[in-house]
Amino acid sequence: MSQRSAFFFAALGALLIASPAYAGKKGGGGDGSGKHEGKGGGKKGKGKGQGKEAAGEESESGEEEEADTTPKKPTVNGMYISPTAVAAGLPVPDGISTSWAVGTPVYLSAVFPQTLDVMAQSSTGAAVVHLNVYDANEEYHNTADLTLEWTVDAATAGKSKAIVYELWPADLAKAGDPKNTAKLGEWLIARGSGSHDYYVDIVMVDPTEGTCSQNPIPFGTFTFTAPSDMTAFTKAVATVKSAYIATERMDKAAKTDSTLQSQMMKAYTESGWPEKPLRAVILDKDWDYYHDNWGNITSRRIHGEVAVDDGAGNCRVFIGVFDEEAAGGGKYTLPVMQTTDDFDIACANVMK
Repeated sequence: MSQRSAFFFAALGALLIASPAYAGKKGGGGDGSGKHEGKGGGKKGKGKGQGKEAAGEESESGEEEEADTTPKKPTVNGMYISPTAVAAGLPVPDGISTSWAVGTPVYLSAVFPQTLDVMAQSSTGAAVVHLNVYDANEEYHNTADLTLEWTVDAATAGKSKAIVYELWPADLAKAGDPKNTAKLGEWLIARGSGSHDYYVDIVMVDPTEGTCSQNPIPFGTFTFTAPSDMTAFTKAVATVKSAYIATERMDKAAKTDSTLQSQMMKAYTESGWPEKPLRAVILDKDWDYYHDNWGNITSRRIHGEVAVDDGAGNCRVFIGVFDEEAAGGGKYTLPVMQTTDDFDIACANVMK
């Protein structure tokens, strides 16, 4: 899996406000790899109107005119949020709400020029969605602060040009995607109370290759206003997190190799992390080999997972790649681990 963020919602005392201004055109062309990396790498526009009226400058009559604050409907590069699930028939309907009261769901919608499988350059027909979230005050958006991920099945991806996703449920106990809800909720809690502006984009990714050269990239700028007292909000998010953690399992092993699995756990420890490794799972049937210009093997790589215990009753699974350098004579150095993603897991489920 590749490296892997959000904005807005209301939950238990939270007021979500979506800004009517949308970011300026984003430079495109990121490779779409990496769950925690923003795609496209372009410079964010400021989302301001242009011209005398937008700038609040004087008109030809010499009188100062107010800026035009009329909400503009996003075009193909836009996304928007609303309290109801809007059908995929975009553009955005007139009169769409831009604020949400406590307990009101928040849906994110975005439209693409082609079907989702084409946008993802999918080899399977399905499309993985990376929703990347950034601090709107950053001038460049190259690395996402948070990435939410979900998969659109092949039947839907092959006929739909739009995404309509429940970003935040009215009832947290009935979250349709509790994992993403919990991730987003924890991230917003960490940002603290008050209003925060976020820049968001969506990248469609091939589920097998984990890459995409998609263009255009839908984007938007939103504002989330957290309650002054985060106690209830924090408790509700913790409940959602507990529910999804109870269902998490490590991925099915592609093969078993006790020696390599021991080396993978040792590689985790030698990376400098303090948690105790409990189990390693090999995700590939064989190594990927890398060669120099003369055809000599220089290194090899395999994907895997390592489950760890922090000693306080909390367990986590780290997903990554394990690289070994060729040492001559068909031998290799011990593997070195690079993590690409992680997720929480109930300690009781590590061995299941």
